[in-house]
Amino acid sequence: RWFVRLLLVVISVAVPVAALSLLPAWAVQAADTTVPQYGAPSYLNGSPVGGGAGYTGTVSASQADYVVSTPAALKSALASAASGQIVYVADGATITLSSDSQMYSTGAGVGFYVRPGVTLAGGRGNAGVTPGTIQVASGFRSNGWCYLIQCGTGADVCGLNLYGNQDSTASGYTWTAIRCGVSTEVYNSEVHGFGYAGITALPDITGVWVHHNYIHHCRGIGHGYGVEVAAVSGVLSHDDDFHLASALVEGNIIDYTRHCIANQSGRGSYTFRYNYLGASAAYEAQCDVHGQNDDPGGSPDTMTIVGGQYVYCAGDTVQIYNNTSACTNANEFVGARGFPYGSNTILVHHNWLKVTGDPCLIV
Repeated sequence: RWFVRLLLVVISVAVPVAALSLLPAWAVQAADTTVPQYGAPSYLNGSPVGGGAGYTGTVSASQADYVVSTPAALKSALASAASGQIVYVADGATITLSSDSQMYSTGAGVGFYVRPGVTLAGGRGNAGVTPGTIQVASGFRSNGWCYLIQCGTGADVCGLNLYGNQDSTASGYTWTAIRCGVSTEVYNSEVHGFGYAGITALPDITGVWVHHNYIHHCRGIGHGYGVEVAAVSGVLSHDDDFHLASALVEGNIIDYTRHCIANQSGRGSYTFRYNYLGASAAYEAQCDVHGQNDDPGGSPDTMTIVGGQYVYCAGDTVQIYNNTSACTNANEFVGARGFPYGSNTILVHHNWLKVTGDPCLIV
C-alpha cells in the first residue's frame, strides 16, 4: 500500500566554496543557477535562495494602491483593498501589533486580514531600502492562539519582515506569522520569532506556494514549525482523514526550528525542494510527517481503517528532494511516522546532507 523511498548523499564536511553575502555563513556555496544533481542551487528561477538582495520579483511603493506606516492605516487599507490591489508597508516603517483593538478578530486571534486576491507587500530586496516590518509587541497575547496575518483565497504576502515575540524553545507558544488561504503565495519575506509556526496551511487549504523566504527562530517546544501543512482540525475523527491541505515549499533558507516542515497527519501533501537548512535548522526531525505512530491520546485508535483507508494517515503525497542541510543536531533528516494515505508515497531523494552519525530517516 505504501513505501518510503530513500536516496541521499551523506557528507561529513561542511558545504564548500566561495562566499555569497546574501546567504548566512553556513549556506555559502557556489552560485549555482541550475539545479545540481544533489542538493539545492544558490539561485532558483533567477533569484537567490532565501530572497532579499538580488530577488528579481520585488514590489515597490510606486506599484502600490495603498502605502501605510501605522497599524490603523494598515487595517483600514486591508479592509478597503479589492482583488488585484497592493497594500504596501512603507520602506523603513515598523508596524507593531500590540492590542486587541488593532485586530480583526480577537476571539480567533487574527491580527491583520488580507482579503481574497489582495497582495500585502514590502520592499525587501530593493536596493538601498530597509523593508517594512510588521511585528508583535513583546508579551502581547503570549498565551493565546493568534495569527499575525490571515490570508483569504488568492491573497499574497511578499517583501516584508515579519517578527514575532516568541523566538526561544519555551513551551506554550501559540503565534503563527501567516495563516494561508487557498492558493496563497508567500515569497521574499523574512519570518522570525513565531513559536507555533512561521507559515501554515490548515484543513482544506490547498495550492499554497512558499518560496524565497528566510524563515528562522520558530521553535517552540511541542510545535515550532517553519512551515506547517495540517489537514486535520486537531479533533481527530473518521471524517478528518478526508480533508486536504497542500503546499509547495522551495527556495527558502530555514534555520532554528523544531521541524523545518511538518505535516500534522491526515491527507496533507507537500513538496519540499531546493531549500537550504542551516546548522541549527531543527532540533527534532527536519522534515516531519505525522502519522499512526503518534498516539492521539484518545479515540479513534491510530490504526483504525474506515472505507479501506487509515483514519490517522501520515500524509497523502510527500516529496522531499534536492535540499541542502548543514544541520547535525536533529535526530533525523526525515521523520515519517506512519502510513501515507491509500497507495501514495513519501519520496525522499537527491538531498545533500551533513550527517555525523544520527540516522537520516525513521519510519
